[in-house]
Amino acid sequence: MLTILGFSMVTVFTILIMTKKVSPIVALTITPIVFALIGGFGKGIGDMILEGIQTVASSAALLLFAILFFGILIDAGLFDPLIEKILSIVKGDPVKIAIGSAVLAMLIALDGDGTTTYMITVSAMLPLYKRIGMNPMVMATLAMLSLRNRIGIVQLEPRHITKDSSQSYMAATLESEQLKRPRLIYLNLFLVISIMVFIVLGTKHPSVLFLIGFVLALTINYPNVKMQKERIAEHSGNAITVVLLVFSAGVFAGILSGTKMVDAIAGSLISIIPSSMGGFFPVIVALTSIPFTFVLSNDAYYFGMVPIFAEAASAYGIEPVEIARASIMGQPVHLMSPLVASTVLLVSMLKMDLGSFQRFAVKWAVITSLVITLLAIITGAITIL
Repeated sequence: MLTILGFSMVTVFTILIMTKKVSPIVALTITPIVFALIGGFGKGIGDMILEGIQTVASSAALLLFAILFFGILIDAGLFDPLIEKILSIVKGDPVKIAIGSAVLAMLIALDGDGTTTYMITVSAMLPLYKRIGMNPMVMATLAMLSLRNRIGIVQLEPRHITKDSSQSYMAATLESEQLKRPRLIYLNLFLVISIMVFIVLGTKHPSVLFLIGFVLALTINYPNVKMQKERIAEHSGNAITVVLLVFSAGVFAGILSGTKMVDAIAGSLISIIPSSMGGFFPVIVALTSIPFTFVLSNDAYYFGMVPIFAEAASAYGIEPVEIARASIMGQPVHLMSPLVASTVLLVSMLKMDLGSFQRFAVKWAVITSLVITLLAIITGAITIL
């Protein structure tokens, strides 16, 4: 019963997200509550939701302060010299911009934090994409998977604009220039590098470091109280949307785990695998990790399902480490999930719809997962007995 309920909940949730029938916040919150009620878990829903929210609270705080921190630095013009330099190198060639996006994302991702990767990549590259008319979906996919998209060179010529649009553009440009702080660029750069170094070293939780960084950036660049309020108000919309999505994801994960639907799904998967297929168990785990990691949080999947898989695999003489390797093959698809806080941040910064991004990137993510699974088999990282 729990297995059917769990699969049904996941299916309905996925359909609602992909078809844009409701917003991600609504889908993440209402869907698990409805299915928990259907399953007779009404009395425990409150505790499950609270536990789920507590689980994601630190991630929500991290994203809130990270958005505000980088938002202030973007306003201050910290990334402008980098943008101009890149623009002079690529000379309107989208292929070079795409390669630069991928390389930048891979270098920043060495710190292991998706939030930092997306914040810096989008901050540095989005103006270039807008300048030559490239689809931001391309950058989102590049940042997530480091793929390439071949398109033609665009000549950067003066735009023909009407008088009204010209006045609006000039007003927006004037306001933007008034926010620039070119004399503080080195101090701002030092602040960013310091925060990144402390994050990599793990001296404090990233949310604490971004909070400190945000306060310092705001005070240094805009000491006037009125301007501080204006800057916070300017970026609060994106920040609140992201935080709400993260808490909604916590509701989904909390109910999925609290009702034991995760355990039921894992047990059912193991039970339907015939003994003759036991030698293919690592491959089966690799392939099923593609859908499971999309609809489950990493905690739910790796702490809830993978230990069960590893125990079952031992009956076939398969080492737990192989199951661990196989379980990460679905991560490219997992990164598209609304349960991933950094993904929510990515689509928010690019002002795009999550469902649209998923439809655009899904084929690349699935292909990537299948390719690395094949490579894992070829290299012996996961074996077929």
